[in-house]
Formats: sequence, C-alpha cells, structure tokens
Amino acid sequence: MQAAGQRGGSSSGSRSRHVVAAPAVVAFDFLPQDPLSPLTAAALLSGGSVPGVLRRRPLAGVPRLRCQLQGSTWLPDPHAAAETFQQRYDSQLRLLRNDCTHHADALIAHLLGSSSELQLNGVQRSSAQQAAGLQ
Repeated sequence: MQAAGQRGGSSSGSRSRHVVAAPAVVAFDFLPQDPLSPLTAAALLSGGSVPGVLRRRPLAGVPRLRCQLQGSTWLPDPHAAAETFQQRYDSQLRLLRNDCTHHADALIAHLLGSSSELQLNGVQRSSAQQAAGLQ
C-alpha cells in the first residue's frame, strides 16, 4: 500500500515514494450496538434482534490467548477482502441465527474460499449457507 503523498527528495528535484505498511494483524468482530443495555439483553434473550456493529481493529500482534490458526489464504489482499465482507454482512444481530460466532465462521469461509462444513454449538452447516445467512 502506498501513501497518497510523496516525500521531498534531493535538490535535483527527484522524489522518493513513502511506503506505508498495512497492519499485519487486524481483528474483525461483530457485537451489539449497545452491548451493556438491559434492553439489548432483553431483546436478544426473547429471540429478537438488535442493531449490530461490525468492527475492524488493528492489533499490536497476534493474541496469545483465544486465538487459533484457521488456515491460509491465497487472496492477493486479504484485508481488502475482509473489508468487503464487513460492508456486505447483515448487521442485525440475533442470537443463534446471526451472532458473533456466525460472523467469524462466515468471514473465515470468505477468506479461505472454503466450502467445507463448519460445526458450531453442535449444529453443522456449510460455510456457504452460513455466509449467505441461510442458516
């Protein structure tokens, strides 16, 4: 990724490009818009849905806890692919239908190009169905 601007060069008028690296580790997640609200808890526990927030957070490094390698991608720009996924993902959060675990599984399937079966909470479904919000 290159920065839009350029740095000044030598007195002869030549310029060098300033290269800005994208963060190597980025967390993408999905949570309720107001996670601490009793109304959010009541709506979710009664089977309803609430507005969700799809976040992107740069991290200082790979977390030591609660982090698993899911595979490798051959995508030329996985960060851009993840951003596109975030823009298209349904942001209405509903427990057991479209929650953070569904989001994580669908993002993994999107980045890895996987059509394999994923198992979550004892329910098996194809990643393609999940990414489409069909299950």
